Amino acid sequence: MKKTKNKQIPIVFITDDNYVIPTAVAIQSLIDNKHKETKYAIYIISTSLSDDNIRHFHEFESETIQISIIKEDVTNLLNLHKYDITGKCQATPSALLKFKLPLLLSQYDKVIYLDGDILVKKDLSDLYNIDIENNFVGAVHDTGKIYNPQKITKKIPNYFNSGVMLLNLKKCLLKNMPKKLIKLKKKSKDMSLMDQNILNIGFKRHVKMLDIKFNFLALNLSRAIDKFQISDLNKLFHSNYESLQDIN
Repeated sequence: MKKTKNKQIPIVFITDDNYVIPTAVAIQSLIDNKHKETKYAIYIISTSLSDDNIRHFHEFESETIQISIIKEDVTNLLNLHKYDITGKCQATPSALLKFKLPLLLSQYDKVIYLDGDILVKKDLSDLYNIDIENNFVGAVHDTGKIYNPQKITKKIPNYFNSGVMLLNLKKCLLKNMPKKLIKLKKKSKDMSLMDQNILNIGFKRHVKMLDIKFNFLALNLSRAIDKFQISDLNKLFHSNYESLQDIN
């Protein structure tokens, strides 16, 4: 995949009226920290957005920022997830729209997907220009497996966090992954997470692991600082950080 030069970088968020403020903060952060010449085509996929919120999102538009709203019905995905009162899943079924991104944005070979609860600290050109080769996705190890290993993270060595993904839409379409991922979710009895486990199972080992700087779960790691050593993190990422503060 060729590097982009003076072209718009496609970035995707999934949100609804209940998550507008965090998503708007994330968008503002990526605008504030981009290079002057970088152009973003931002797609906001939503199951429900009021006219006022749609207008507010369009206020981000400029010569280098394009905002597009895609309204998508999530009705056929609602029954795929059964909430477990003892579970830790806080995401809504809207997150399952990640499975359909290759269909919704089929005009692109690849896109950057971002959860709405993040802050972007640097220009995203470096992330977008990574060659993910013949993999379904470029993503970062989910660092929770360092201090809270689960059965699935032990089974899948390259288990990744789905909050930041460089998605190979072309390959996902070629291999009919939207249909396969929905089928996997329908069959799954594990309701601990909304989409992440299914993406990891579906993509198997066709994942290009990225540097931790592209998806640094600072708060999670800081809260769990007594449960792991920095050497554990360095072993996972083949890095040599002396502390969490060194990661940027």
